[in-house]
Amino acid sequence: MSIKLMDKAFNAKVGNPLTKLLLIKLADNANDEGVCYPSYKKVAQQCEISRQTAIGHTKKLAEMGYISIKERKTSKGHSSNLYILHSEKWEELPPLTSQGALPPLVNEVDHP
Repeated sequence: MSIKLMDKAFNAKVGNPLTKLLLIKLADNANDEGVCYPSYKKVAQQCEISRQTAIGHTKKLAEMGYISIKERKTSKGHSSNLYILHSEKWEELPPLTSQGALPPLVNEVDHP
């Protein structure tokens, strides 16, 4: 587990909550070099989503350039994926300001 990558994943701008969850999960599994190899089944189970949903959002991260997926096959025909996280490409969310990030109505009603 790489705390540095997990922190960066939490602050990455991904555009979809499930895609972000997958990025955080991969960062949780990754070593400090950004390499991990969890199965889709394990990722789906831990994120409480279907295997197909895990596959789809992982592919979306690859399309964004946030990760690379390398398929590996054994001599017996078994396969697994190796994931390489490219944290240097992760766009960061803008920092929150005290009231600037709130919608105008919330500022007027809840923050006089």
